Amino acid sequence: MKFIEWNINQRSNYGNKNYIPDYISEEINKENADVVILTEFYKTSRWEEFATRLQSYNVFTTDNSKNGQNDVLIAIKKKYTIKDIYDMESTDSNNNPNYLRVDIEYKGNIVSIIGTRICVDSYDYNNKIELENEMKSRSEQFKIFIDNIALLSNFVIGAGDFNNNRRNSENNTWSLNFMKDTLTNTKINLHTPYGASFNPLNKNEYALDHLFASNEITVKNICYSWSFMYKHEIYENGKNYKVDNPFPDHAILIANVEL
Repeated sequence: MKFIEWNINQRSNYGNKNYIPDYISEEINKENADVVILTEFYKTSRWEEFATRLQSYNVFTTDNSKNGQNDVLIAIKKKYTIKDIYDMESTDSNNNPNYLRVDIEYKGNIVSIIGTRICVDSYDYNNKIELENEMKSRSEQFKIFIDNIALLSNFVIGAGDFNNNRRNSENNTWSLNFMKDTLTNTKINLHTPYGASFNPLNKNEYALDHLFASNEITVKNICYSWSFMYKHEIYENGKNYKVDNPFPDHAILIANVEL
């Protein structure tokens, strides 16, 4: 089963851009994955046209756009039987992560496909109190994420943007190491490709997008792909990743999984 996850930088429709670039659906269809997870998705006025272009998929979304928040979109090839759907509401006040679960039948088993994103708020990085409060908020969202997975008896495969700071961050409240330590002795393994899923010019520093899966699931050929940057003018032939919404500024995470 081929997976892709992509933060498409809709940023809650920041600036009222209100459209999804056509090349995003083109890239998704080209990858021809079994499962597609999009984070920082937003229900623009013509988002259903975008979903229609994913012709070989059943498409599911959270409903956070009504609250002015980012959504998660999960697209699953139509050959898979859908068993259940769970949409966690994310608002300014409840501090839930963006989270969508779609259960499918796969090789005679029920597998929960999960897309998630740890939400971020405005804060002053140089203000220690604001910084620590923001990291605490992200850590609490991760606990909500873990607690929801712990309730599942199914196999789990998912991916998302965890906004976990630089790869080598030593923040004790929220970092990649904190995520790994928290998942120790759970039924979930974290899988992080080499390289950067954000700011590719810094090579290996920002690994924000990760795949997670039940211990019994094998993950192969996982990578971050920036190939789309060399196909579209706004990226200046791979030299410009600092694009404004609604143009993606994260790599596409690609992986193959086996159960």
